[in-house]
Amino acid sequence: MDSDDSSATDALRLTPVWDRTRPRPRRPTGLTRERIVEVSIALADAKGLDNLAMRDIAHALGSSPMSLYRHVASKEDLIDLMMDSVAAEQDLANIPTGKWESDLKHLGAAHRSTLLAHSWATRPPVRPLLGPEALRRFDIALSIFPESVPISRRAWAVHTIDAFVRGSVAAELAERFEIERTGIDKSQWQQAVAPYMTRMLASGQFPHVDCFIRVEEADPEEQFQLGLEAVLGGVRNVIGQA
Repeated sequence: MDSDDSSATDALRLTPVWDRTRPRPRRPTGLTRERIVEVSIALADAKGLDNLAMRDIAHALGSSPMSLYRHVASKEDLIDLMMDSVAAEQDLANIPTGKWESDLKHLGAAHRSTLLAHSWATRPPVRPLLGPEALRRFDIALSIFPESVPISRRAWAVHTIDAFVRGSVAAELAERFEIERTGIDKSQWQQAVAPYMTRMLASGQFPHVDCFIRVEEADPEEQFQLGLEAVLGGVRNVIGQA
């Protein structure tokens, strides 16, 4: 392949999947890009993104892997489409309301609900998500602030809340991921480390840790709301200076 062909191939690969002409199937099969994305999301929810294989998607659709590539050129393109599809699940119908703090809190809660339903989507994007649903969400998010707030500050506030939500959900789902990785659930792990921790705490060297362990485990929803309020407080201080 000469340099011109290579450059053209790279340019096509880097072109957003939404900006490419969809190839026409050789014959009607009933298979669509939307159906492929729908099934892929269901499989990723069940097995995780790393275990998502085109052959498994094809099997679930009663098709062949090659038939998928007539609709989606690569797994990377498929993941972009999946991420955009789950972005559409966030309920943003009632914002903006004119109260930016309340709207930003709503955005955070809606984002959390989506990530809890699709744990594979907690992986932070390397580059901005450019799908129509992701752009729609970002545009709505930017619109909630007063006109006096510079657009760069608005974007910073949205990204700050999104980063907190992703981190919070990742921590909340860590136990699920660890069970999948090791096959050992939390109660089994606690039983295994109990003798060691009993000796360590009995030494009297860690009184605050001992006190913490005896406290009832916090509710994840309560912990999320507490953290969200704290982050919103910081955003409020910065936006107030804009």
